Amino acid sequence: MPTEHSIRSVPGGIFWSTVIAVVLYIIGFITTAWERVTDNLWVGLWSTHLIVGQPYAEFDWFRATRAFITIGLILLIVCLALIFVFMFVNTTSVNRNTLMKVFAGVALLAVVCMLVGFIIFGVKHRSILYWSYVLSVVGGGFCLAAAILSIVHLRRGGYSSLP
Repeated sequence: MPTEHSIRSVPGGIFWSTVIAVVLYIIGFITTAWERVTDNLWVGLWSTHLIVGQPYAEFDWFRATRAFITIGLILLIVCLALIFVFMFVNTTSVNRNTLMKVFAGVALLAVVCMLVGFIIFGVKHRSILYWSYVLSVVGGGFCLAAAILSIVHLRRGGYSSLP
């Protein structure tokens, strides 16, 4: 039977969901295959593989996509730090329920920012959405799973009985 701090417990599921979310989201964030325009043209958030220049960099919707996706990444990294503290640091001076509530709030805010960025790009793109976009969306899904698990954990009573 897993203990309350075990990697196999509900907080462990939150931890692993957050770790997977960070890995997938960062890979999607830094790679240049959000959209495949032609065989030799891929559009990413920060660079493109083409000879002429970036097709989207001057558009406000593309800047908004970058902003929301970047804010989502920053909040996701904050989530990773929070769940790491929750799982592995002796927090005698911090209430575990408060830490989990903060995690849930930050994770939900990260998902909202990611979702807005995904929707903007998905609506405005010109061609085929490609694997980098999909990895980022799947990473966002894992972040949502971690947020839901944290809320479930809090609704079950959290750590109110711990010293």
